[in-house]
Amino acid sequence: MHLFYCLTRRALLQSNTRPHLAATVTDAELQVVCLDLLQAGMETVSNTAVFLALHCMRDEDVQMRLHREIDDVIGERVPQLADRGRMVYTEAVILEALRISSVAAVGIPHMAVQDAQLGSYIIPRGTFILLALHDLHNGPQWEDPHVFNPERFISNSGKLISPDSFLPFGCGRRRCIGEALARSELFLFLTHLLQSFHLETPPGDPQPSTDPVNGVTLSAKPFRAVFKPRATGFN
Repeated sequence: MHLFYCLTRRALLQSNTRPHLAATVTDAELQVVCLDLLQAGMETVSNTAVFLALHCMRDEDVQMRLHREIDDVIGERVPQLADRGRMVYTEAVILEALRISSVAAVGIPHMAVQDAQLGSYIIPRGTFILLALHDLHNGPQWEDPHVFNPERFISNSGKLISPDSFLPFGCGRRRCIGEALARSELFLFLTHLLQSFHLETPPGDPQPSTDPVNGVTLSAKPFRAVFKPRATGFN
């Protein structure tokens, strides 16, 4: 943490485009930002990546479709972020994992800056507000909410869609600032992994459980996996 803070402070001091930032950002503010980047930006993505692998192991059809799309679009070269626009199914799998296995179960705290009313509820100024994202993403507004179904994020015309009740990164001006980075990391993780390997449950082991381990962020229960090298892929 201290090293990360020092590197960030030095980058601010050496900035040629925004030299005023070094003088306006306090040490306390910078430490909070660094803590957010290290905790919120690493644990949530790594936990979601594990759930991605888990869901691929549980659903052979999903994994085979991912293999085909990776082979058709990327082939044996290194996956790139520029590939995302042509890989609708891969993106839909990532969105479905973010929905059904919402690792940030209640998002991050927000505060009401003024008195507000939501339906019949009065929310006084200064109230801390948490959004029950896991409940929202697994509620009755979704068809078969407990079924892993990436097609729910693909329209009839084959385009990627995002329903109003899908808010893994929050919404509005205070939504998670790491959304773009997180989705990019998950895309590169999934494409690199399944380009080279087929994931299987070891013989004699039960299927990995989708029930999460509770914590500040939700994580998968321990499970074992077989990484079977594919005949094609960047090995």
